[in-house]
Amino acid sequence: MLVPINGNQEIRYFSDEEINEAREKVPSFTSEKYIADNDAVRMCVEWLDGQKLTRASNSVACEDYVSLWAYKTIRRVDMEIAAYMHPRIYGIYPYYNVSKRRIKPSRVRLEGIRSAYKDKEQVINDPDICDIKYVSDEPYYPAISFM
Repeated sequence: MLVPINGNQEIRYFSDEEINEAREKVPSFTSEKYIADNDAVRMCVEWLDGQKLTRASNSVACEDYVSLWAYKTIRRVDMEIAAYMHPRIYGIYPYYNVSKRRIKPSRVRLEGIRSAYKDKEQVINDPDICDIKYVSDEPYYPAISFM
């Protein structure tokens, strides 16, 4: 997640401990929360962080958008945990305060996540995902450093 530190935009990823703690608290209606992938949760947080926010909640079933951006299979539970953890996102799946006009976040956000691009072949060959279009790209952040 981009956070301002010493006047620069820096990326801070949630730790495994923070994700595991949130996993216990997230109001999920499935038992899948115990098999969530921590790197997939981090990717969802980064994707959510790159979106425009709204005052009202919109239906945002966006796992396919994250999968296309990160070339990683994303499940509903990964998105639920990420939305719960993100400080500016509110709502219950699939209704979050995220604009329906999807922005493709900068890939710089993925540089510190090990399993990004892991499922590229599977994702680009999925007919439900390969036709997804973004309305715009996130501006490049040249002042990003990793914590």
